[in-house]
Amino acid sequence: MNSVTISIEAETEAWAEEKARAAGFASASEYLAHLVQRERDVEQLRATLLAADPVPVSEFDEAFFADLDRSLARHG
Repeated sequence: MNSVTISIEAETEAWAEEKARAAGFASASEYLAHLVQRERDVEQLRATLLAADPVPVSEFDEAFFADLDRSLARHG
């Protein structure tokens, strides 16, 4: 696994650490890696859904993806 270093405000770091603890992650770093991976998964899901032939693309508009993003954010 690769390592990335980022700079964030102290307040943001404290928030990330609290969110990490609340979600059961060992560290804020692990939590942030999870968020990045989740975003990647959402992008891949969008691409898959938009590429699917059986469902009209019009059903997967920006409102659909905004709702999906909100749902994923609520359920972690």
